[in-house]
Amino acid sequence: MEKQSQGASDSFARVAIEENQVNVRLVNNSRFRSLCVGSFISMLGDQLTLVTLPWLALFLFNEPWVLGAVLGALAVPMTVFLLVSGAVVDRFSPKSVLLISKAINAALMFLLVGLLMVDQLNFWSLISIVLVLGTSSAFAIPAGSALLPELVNSSQLPAANGFGMMLRSITNIIGPLLAAVLLGIELNSSEGEVSHQGLIWIFSIDGLTFVVSAIILAVIKVEPRRSSSRVNKLLSNVIAGFGYFKQNKELLKITLYLAVVTSFLGGFMQVGMPLMVQQHWQEGSQSYGYLLAFFAFGNVLGSMLVSKLRQIIKLSVGASVLLTDLFVGIALIGLSQSTSVLQGQCILFIMGVFAGYVQVIFMSWVQMSTQRELLGRVMGIVTFALIGLLPLSAMLSGFILQSIAIDLFFLIAGAALSIVALSALLFSSIVKIGSVNKLSVASELTS
Repeated sequence: MEKQSQGASDSFARVAIEENQVNVRLVNNSRFRSLCVGSFISMLGDQLTLVTLPWLALFLFNEPWVLGAVLGALAVPMTVFLLVSGAVVDRFSPKSVLLISKAINAALMFLLVGLLMVDQLNFWSLISIVLVLGTSSAFAIPAGSALLPELVNSSQLPAANGFGMMLRSITNIIGPLLAAVLLGIELNSSEGEVSHQGLIWIFSIDGLTFVVSAIILAVIKVEPRRSSSRVNKLLSNVIAGFGYFKQNKELLKITLYLAVVTSFLGGFMQVGMPLMVQQHWQEGSQSYGYLLAFFAFGNVLGSMLVSKLRQIIKLSVGASVLLTDLFVGIALIGLSQSTSVLQGQCILFIMGVFAGYVQVIFMSWVQMSTQRELLGRVMGIVTFALIGLLPLSAMLSGFILQSIAIDLFFLIAGAALSIVALSALLFSSIVKIGSVNKLSVASELTS
């Protein structure tokens, strides 16, 4: 018994030493450090805009369907272009695609600032800007995911992804809080007017973050890839990406599950949370910012716990996803019965912990088990699955909320998600996907 205890202690010690060595090598990687700095700046600006857009739509037009339309317009181009964007990334390199995307997004932010300054922002101009923004982002998402494996070793990917998720979560905290300060109480004035000055500051800052992050990205040296996909037609590249999913049954199955659950849940939350704050809790933009900040706090903790919990919780990737969805469904039911913002903040904090943990686990598994030359296409298809139905979900949520109360909306959504996740846990093979042993083997083969 004593020998077993000593053996377990030695095993944990070796794991800790190996993790520390990986982290040290990662921190000493100058290209990875530069990518993190640029990504942090860009993500901070993104959060300012993502927090402000729903409130801009809600307070300019004060209709749930308009809120759903704006958020749906942001996601529609992602649905349309994500599948092609992965092939574009593989053909022209992740860095080039990401640079072009940042330049377009910067121009869009400054255009939005100009329209606000001359007081010419209307429904159709806002929809047009959001559509182009969504198109540019559709190419940036797989580009960012495909760029990371070109800068770090395969064995460092879980730690790198965890660090990236932590940075995103930190910006998720700072962004909403900064947006609430810039918008100020004028956004919630009795006349319902939006503070144009605060909005101008927010979108100007976002535009500048794209410019600065593009400059940092431009100086990062990336080794040119030699891939036959560069000379193939774009359509054949996309087909090759789907062919990989056809061969990898586990990836196909869990991706189809996520295509339905995650897309609809994302739309429900994006449209429902601003209305929950405004209608159910009778609060304003500051409370909405704090609510998102609490969720981000949870994300930070969840992403930081990945390396530690993976050694203790021996769950497959599929089981982790399903258990997280089950808990989120129960949490949404609790959210529908909450009576204050404080209760909502606590619920979203715990949801954030689970979400941060499972996102790092899933994305690391996909990256480690995918051939490098197909990674851009695969990440594009996976991202499509995560947000592919988001436009429909956002617009559907907006129209549904024209007719039912927001608390009933979250109650129904939570009950439906809980039933789906529990059924998948009990009766599907998803729970066995991405076992711990297979994940370790994949890491060794790709290192």
